[in-house]
Amino acid sequence: MLDFVGLGLFDEKDISLKGLERIHNADKVYVEFYTSILMGTDLEKMEDLYQKKITVLSREDVEQHAEEWIADAKDMNVVFLTGGDTMVSTTHVDLRLRALDMGIETSLVHGASIASAICGLSGLQNYRFGKAATVPHPYVTSRGSRVISETPYDTIKMNMENGLHTAVFLDIDKDKGYMTVNEALEILLEVEGKRGEGVMKDRISV
Repeated sequence: MLDFVGLGLFDEKDISLKGLERIHNADKVYVEFYTSILMGTDLEKMEDLYQKKITVLSREDVEQHAEEWIADAKDMNVVFLTGGDTMVSTTHVDLRLRALDMGIETSLVHGASIASAICGLSGLQNYRFGKAATVPHPYVTSRGSRVISETPYDTIKMNMENGLHTAVFLDIDKDKGYMTVNEALEILLEVEGKRGEGVMKDRISV
């Protein structure tokens, strides 16, 4: 059995009682912190509260070598921990599909997610949100060209034209770290300077 358990939004105490029960009953517990991180805790605090040894998986472990640790769930109870809700990230959906293809039963224990908490934090209404967007870090091609994704700019523009809010997620990179709000705005303003379509106006809120 492979249990996907969402940890919630901030620290080790945000986990549900059901999630904690799954951890206590697990033979192995894994966690990844590259799609989301709990800002109010660390591995030591989690292991202390959950009373379980937790193995941290890298991005490569999750995306390139998943079958190696998922296979443990063929004859053991394995828990895979993630920040937020366990199925918001497409990476985790893919892991579940891989497990099912391997004949492994899975279950979901949901956790609080920024996708829902954003309404309470911002005071904005859920039904007024359009498509979400992620601002990725710029990168340099093998030919030395700097590439900036214009997709988040286009998404914000489309939502504004339809009178909708946009939830903008910020990139996480293992080398560059966690993108700040200022970095994201600089990227969007750079696209605005190139496109000049008036999307990034003074009235836009963060």
